[in-house]
Amino acid sequence: MNLFSNPYPGNPFGSSHSNGIFNASAGFSGTTAGVDYNAVVKYLYFTLQRDGGRAVYTENRAEAGAYAERDFMADDKTKIKAVVNAKGYGAFTESDFIDYSNPYDIESVFKVILYFEPVIFQGGFRVQGYRDDKEYYRMSPYLSAAWDILPWASLYADFKPRLMTPDYTEKLRVPFILPSKDALVPAQSANLRTGLNMSLFEVFADLYFSYYSVKNYAYLDTPAGENYFTFYNRDLDYTEAGITVETLKIRDFKVVAGYSYRNILGPGPVKITYFPAHSAEAAFIYEPDEWRFEAGLDTASDALGTLHETAGAYVALNLKASRRINDYFTIGGYVNNVLNNNYYLLYYYREKGLNLGLEAVIGF
Repeated sequence: MNLFSNPYPGNPFGSSHSNGIFNASAGFSGTTAGVDYNAVVKYLYFTLQRDGGRAVYTENRAEAGAYAERDFMADDKTKIKAVVNAKGYGAFTESDFIDYSNPYDIESVFKVILYFEPVIFQGGFRVQGYRDDKEYYRMSPYLSAAWDILPWASLYADFKPRLMTPDYTEKLRVPFILPSKDALVPAQSANLRTGLNMSLFEVFADLYFSYYSVKNYAYLDTPAGENYFTFYNRDLDYTEAGITVETLKIRDFKVVAGYSYRNILGPGPVKITYFPAHSAEAAFIYEPDEWRFEAGLDTASDALGTLHETAGAYVALNLKASRRINDYFTIGGYVNNVLNNNYYLLYYYREKGLNLGLEAVIGF
């Protein structure tokens, strides 16, 4: 459970608000008649509450997923793999800020992987269905190719457009955001990514370029005269270029880092919130025995915080430590914003100065 005080008690959250989540899952796997498979079922409960414990949004969700694959040999040099991956959920929701109570989200990917060494090709399609107060259905191509040009380097290209269905159990964990009755589900007409993968001296790197074209891209803004955030839509085309680097764990230590540059193409003059042109992050992780120590660095250039105000560039340093007591219990602590910088969690809600806390994770 996370609790946040509200500097604007006149908005729908009142003087404070909290969110909490509970989930449980069970799964199994096996092989039958040459088919490798696994399946999982989950239950999830999410609640967003204002002061006095009054619910703003709640969701009870039942999820299920399944994966199956089988290998076929076309000849001595060619292998074919058939893959089916399906997942979905049905839920019951309660909120004054939406007009529906029984959403569902289903997705299935059917693909064939062809191994023509040194080239690997994946071809198939993705089927999606989603319901809130409207019905959405979509069938999209699922294409991917990779070419090992050197023992340590490969070129790749992916084309995997999709419906970008919202998950409020994730989106509403960021404080002071409410769902929207009017927001539409974004749909990608293009999701193209190409790049170069390299693995050398126990370091993996991905140098990439992407192009996206999204109808009804979802962004955050504030209703007129209000100090909370909700979702709006507009069409958006943009490119992204960047690099990610990850070291293999060496003597219990590894580093993960990345940088990206995004460029808005249109259509027409475009104003989008929380869309910095430049962003970078790095994590330094040390895991001796049952301990885990992590230092995370996050930075971004300035970006619109609302359609009318700009949130400045920032650098944030967060520290975290935890110890695994047994298979079911982990304790830890964190120190956030170590640099004590003044930056925005969301516009109107600046991140706290140096702050710390303790946490415990219990598994069943």
